[in-house]
Amino acid sequence: MDPAAIGQHIRNIRQGKDLSLNALAERSGLSKGYLSKLENGHAQAPIATLMTLAKALNVSINQVFDGQAKNGSTTAVLTSAKDRELISASEERPYELERLAVGSPFTLTPYIIHLDAETEQDKTYQHEGEEIIFMLNGSCDYRVGDQVYRLKKGDTLTFNAQEPHGAIGIPGKKASYLAIFSDH
Repeated sequence: MDPAAIGQHIRNIRQGKDLSLNALAERSGLSKGYLSKLENGHAQAPIATLMTLAKALNVSINQVFDGQAKNGSTTAVLTSAKDRELISASEERPYELERLAVGSPFTLTPYIIHLDAETEQDKTYQHEGEEIIFMLNGSCDYRVGDQVYRLKKGDTLTFNAQEPHGAIGIPGKKASYLAIFSDH
């Protein structure tokens, strides 16, 4: 997905709620300058930042991605393989992100994270809720708080997402994992 589209969705939601950029900055704890860059498509936020914005705007993270309110009475949403969205890596988010639930009104959101063999990511993120990591391929280290876990294919890690957390790529090793976020 194009960062400009996500930025436009954030702007539309903010303006639809009659919030100024300053008000959203206060609610989210993010700077007005960074929010402006996001809204103008000049920055690509990591999931944790998008979850923070969704909470500040009182919408689901899927609304930030999809830009529209979904009918809350939906009981199921199918996203076919061809409809998944791949979001490229960026300086702020050094991994590819594959959205598995496009157009979902639900707060439980699944993604596949792809770490490149050349990427040594050592950034940490924090957000509300809980998270589950399931290693699909390869291996990586994963930090939660002060603890680092070595994850291999088939391993599952669950944790409180308010703890600083993030993948640490192993040089020369590609890795893909399923990440399921809950913002409650």
